Amino acid sequence: MNAERILVVGTGLIGGSVGLALRRAGHTVSGFDASGDNARAALAAGAIADVRTGLDALDVDLVIIATPVGEVLTTVEQIASTAAPGTIVTDVGSTKAQIVSEAQRLLGTERPFVGGHPMAGTEG
Repeated sequence: MNAERILVVGTGLIGGSVGLALRRAGHTVSGFDASGDNARAALAAGAIADVRTGLDALDVDLVIIATPVGEVLTTVEQIASTAAPGTIVTDVGSTKAQIVSEAQRLLGTERPFVGGHPMAGTEG
């Protein structure tokens, strides 16, 4: 897979960190956040190249959902009809079983969902 065009939905700490790493690796990263302040901060920090104002007409290769876990499925529902076929969707939520099952149902086979999980925290 060649994910040149990436959208990060939720540009807070985790989404912003993912965006920074992807931009440093040479990818084109856009961002969307319900909080305009978060999106502007991510843009100023260089985590994203531009701010999207909505989730319509998603012509990207990869969508990374970095919203609070309670908003992941709502976000998947929003993008299920607007993401182009072949778009890969993933998340960074901490819970998986229900999210993966429901996201795969909503997105179908044309838009694969790959459940992710952030590796964050401290070693004890």
